[in-house]
Amino acid sequence: MKKTLTLQMILLSLAALAIGGLAVLSFYMVKQKNSEATQLTELADKRSSELALANATANFREENASNISSLDELIITDDELVSAISKIESVNSVIGTKTTIISLEKEKVTKEVDPHKIHLVIEAQSADQVKTFEKAFQFVKSLENLPFRADIEEGRLTLVGDKWVARVSLVLYLFKPHE
Repeated sequence: MKKTLTLQMILLSLAALAIGGLAVLSFYMVKQKNSEATQLTELADKRSSELALANATANFREENASNISSLDELIITDDELVSAISKIESVNSVIGTKTTIISLEKEKVTKEVDPHKIHLVIEAQSADQVKTFEKAFQFVKSLENLPFRADIEEGRLTLVGDKWVARVSLVLYLFKPHE
């Protein structure tokens, strides 16, 4: 009986060890599968957020395409400099002034910088004797509202004889065209 009891104890111990080993192995497998599931969940979340961001960017571009093209029209490139200056000169016919470009100078750049600066000095006076101050002042105001990037460095309204003369020093910014 002692032998059977000892044999039973050995078998029970082996069974307990096997069950314990299986429990540890099961715990390890569950933990590993949980880790894999966590990684897959994180990967799925990352992918869905990337897709959401890509969709939001595409929607933004579609919704604001007209605004983006409007901004592109406000940028002057080297090719558009002449047409930009002619737009400035076209103010003459609307306001009734006579415009003279005093100087046009491209800023010397030692390295490739974007934007390049163009310094432009313009003088305008009334084409007739009527409302000379108003016309000169309107010319300055129109330059403040140019449809492209320009800064007024200096502006003067001077009485020369019986006419008011507006002299404005502008900086135009030239950008590289899109490639």
